[in-house]
Amino acid sequence: MNYVIQQQVSLISRNDVIVVASVSCIYGLGEKEEYEKNTLSIKVGDVIEKNNILKKLVDMLYERNDLDLARGTFRSRGDSIENSTILFKYYRL
Repeated sequence: MNYVIQQQVSLISRNDVIVVASVSCIYGLGEKEEYEKNTLSIKVGDVIEKNNILKKLVDMLYERNDLDLARGTFRSRGDSIENSTILFKYYRL
């Protein structure tokens, strides 16, 4: 089932659902391609140059901060890149 349809069904059938979305998402403003340019998809087994990942994170408006890993930042140490997402989940690549 389509994710949007699942959300709509949950909104109608349940009273404990909150959907968080941007105004652009709700009203369909902006082009899908513009949003896709600001995503970074990495799968297990992918081989990607470290510098390409760092550049992409900067293009996505993340800030490099090797001292304090906070929301919207990333740090690079040796062969690792650590990223903090807006959901405060931390990833090490």
